[in-house]
Amino acid sequence: MNLTYTRPGELRKPDVQVLPDNRIRITRYIAAGHGDRDYSEVTEAIGTADFGLATALLVQRGMAKVEGKDAIVKVYEVRNASAETLVGLPDVQYSESGQKSLIYDYIQMSTGTYVPGVIGTTTAPGDANCVLRSEQVEDDGTTRQIRRVFINKGLLQQSDETRNNGALFLKTFVYLNDAPTPNPPTGYTLISQRTENPNGLETTTYVYAKGLGQISRDDSTKNNGALLIAAIRYLTAPSVNANPITTPTGYTLFDVSFADQDGHRVWSASYAKGDGEISRDTRYSQSSDQGTTGATVISIRHLTASSVASNPISTPASTILISVDKADQDGYRIWSAIYAKGTGTIVTDLESKNGNKLRIYHRVALGAAPTVPSPTIGGSVTLVSQNVRKDSGYDIYDYTWAEGIGIVAERIQYRDGGLRLFNREIFLPQGSSDYSAYTPTGIEVDVGYTEADGVRRYSVTWMQSNAGGDPVSSSLTYASKVAFTYPGRAKAYYNSFGSPSYTFHKAYDVFLSPPVQCLVDGTTNISYTTANGSPSPSYTLWNPTDWATMRAKWIGWSNSPRSKVEGLRGYIAVNGGEFGYSTTGYDMSVLGDRVYASTDFSIVLSGGPSDPAGQYLTLSVEKVPAFTSPGGVQYYRVTEVTAYIPSQAPLPV
Repeated sequence: MNLTYTRPGELRKPDVQVLPDNRIRITRYIAAGHGDRDYSEVTEAIGTADFGLATALLVQRGMAKVEGKDAIVKVYEVRNASAETLVGLPDVQYSESGQKSLIYDYIQMSTGTYVPGVIGTTTAPGDANCVLRSEQVEDDGTTRQIRRVFINKGLLQQSDETRNNGALFLKTFVYLNDAPTPNPPTGYTLISQRTENPNGLETTTYVYAKGLGQISRDDSTKNNGALLIAAIRYLTAPSVNANPITTPTGYTLFDVSFADQDGHRVWSASYAKGDGEISRDTRYSQSSDQGTTGATVISIRHLTASSVASNPISTPASTILISVDKADQDGYRIWSAIYAKGTGTIVTDLESKNGNKLRIYHRVALGAAPTVPSPTIGGSVTLVSQNVRKDSGYDIYDYTWAEGIGIVAERIQYRDGGLRLFNREIFLPQGSSDYSAYTPTGIEVDVGYTEADGVRRYSVTWMQSNAGGDPVSSSLTYASKVAFTYPGRAKAYYNSFGSPSYTFHKAYDVFLSPPVQCLVDGTTNISYTTANGSPSPSYTLWNPTDWATMRAKWIGWSNSPRSKVEGLRGYIAVNGGEFGYSTTGYDMSVLGDRVYASTDFSIVLSGGPSDPAGQYLTLSVEKVPAFTSPGGVQYYRVTEVTAYIPSQAPLPV
């Protein structure tokens, strides 16, 4: 081994450097300017062994100025020719939680086979308790640089938590490729386990719980102190299926529930205690002397156990019971009663419905009927019900009125053909049938009504255009491609000949260009009418009633008469025909047959429609029944398709 071995042609002795990890790097400077030798030196294969130190491999080559001379510079490093080479010592790091990390850097010739580590499995070279966390590779085509980060497996994180006022303790552990010992911790129960990255750096989170007993108690007072509520929460094991809470003295259970969470069962129970009068409200009606005249109304609310079935309230002196009601809540029953005495209105209620389009007035009076309410929404106030009864020497008048007016609902349903159904729900006073003030533009097609709550509720439907107008005075128009068949074109013509010996020869025939089916730009118009006659088209209706006919006559060979008549279905006549005269008997032919000498001939085209090209035409028009009004008027839908027919290419003859 000769580190300073100098090859022939080197400008000077090589530079020798000992790297921090004790590997040797040799840099050689070879004189340039030797043509092909320069090229072979510069392109020498990466990985070639040094002549002086065989374990040092070529890792870099290029050219530079050395001592004022052109030189080829080659750098060799001691490396394994194919396997990875560890560079230096690992970098050791500790996180704030005490977690240990090891960082290893490797180099490898790019020609070597790269074998990646397995995340979460491969262990650190110097510490088997550390597993591979991440791996990074960079390759410049000469050298492959590999960085591997290892992390210490085991406990990564631990947290302790207290809940429910100290009745529940939680422990949470996060482990890397490991499990806690003991498992579970003494006195705790495993309530959840979650594994993340099972195919890589696997971490598992364990949650344990311990505890039971009363968590909380919340006492509250309701109904002016007549009712006491105790709300208690209690912690048990999940296996407990009966309410574990001891009922407080003098209380009654009225609600209990439980929820499973954190590996335990949390019970919630509500208890109530109390009875007696909750509130009393005295109101004077039509009285300026606190009840000596007019009416006195007393409203009382009373609390009892839910088992009490009859009104427990003592009737105030000289009053009569007007109404009584009860409602269960919080495990008890609350009674509400109204008592009254004297004369005058003692109850006035107002209920609004249907967006304030219907109002229900309720009044109760003593001694005489209550006054009729005044209209408040522009309608008529109608008496719906009345009841008169005697109680304790009083005449009790119980009356209900209703006032309804206006539109309470609208619905729109769109239909084909540019139509829509428009429905309105309308309130009118009982017996009224005039809803014209709420009639929109359109044609009425359905009507009906019901009587309820003292009003008449009409349901009326009109047929409208899509825009909300009268369908008869509007129409729906849209453009589309429509089918059209150009008629075939028939034209009588002759062929002449250019040869000098036949310039006077002519062959007469009929040129037939066949019908053509295609799509043209069309317009569809949909309208509505009550007229039941045949619809009138906007343009000439394309509806051919005959087609062109060809008639030909001539004197043929041997002085024999000839004739041909042919109907040309689907064709129009482009011209009226051709006529001629044969001089020699060899100069003319008709429909492929020679014309006898000194005789005349003719081809006549007649009949059929005119050419549609270049015109606006109605292609179709149809009328069908559409809908009928309640009065029996029939409305029809008229659908017309029109189009401008473009010109065709001219005939070649």
